[in-house]
Amino acid sequence: FDWFKPSAKETSERDILAELIKFLSTVPLFQVTLPQSELPRIAAVLRRCEWEPMELVISEGDEVPGFCVIMSGEATVVVKDDDGQEQESVVLRRGDFWGGRALSKKMVSEYSLLVDGDEKLVALMLTAQDLEKLGLQRALKIPKRPAMHEGKWQDGTHVGPRNSGHSHSSSHACSCLPSDEVEWVVSRLK
Repeated sequence: FDWFKPSAKETSERDILAELIKFLSTVPLFQVTLPQSELPRIAAVLRRCEWEPMELVISEGDEVPGFCVIMSGEATVVVKDDDGQEQESVVLRRGDFWGGRALSKKMVSEYSLLVDGDEKLVALMLTAQDLEKLGLQRALKIPKRPAMHEGKWQDGTHVGPRNSGHSHSSSHACSCLPSDEVEWVVSRLK
């Protein structure tokens, strides 16, 4: 149809939406909790958020504004141990998320989150209001992540720091999923 030529703005918006949908389809959480047909609706309401290297994203005790999934960059989750000492619990990367409980209730953060490395952290945020407008409150089930909320694995042992100091270099140890998260993902794949 020669008579229909989308404007540069329409083409750009369509390209951005297509990129978001493609990204969301690679996120394990969305792969196991939602049909692919819902991804365009979610992509349309997401807000892009950016933080600079070494910037504090959220402090323990702050209200969590929404669910965020990382598009690029890395962030370190910092929790307090039984003695009140800060411990680096886990490193979040592309496809990882935080703030899932904020989709069902007001939530105060039980951890701090710090941008790690030399790259900006880019995340996509979904609020409880967005989810309600979409009618997906019951469809999107996000598990509690013990390594973030408590600084502990399911058996109660501390995850502990990924290195001996608090340096935020770009060489990271691999972080594994706690057993309850693995069980949850496996149950969704069945």
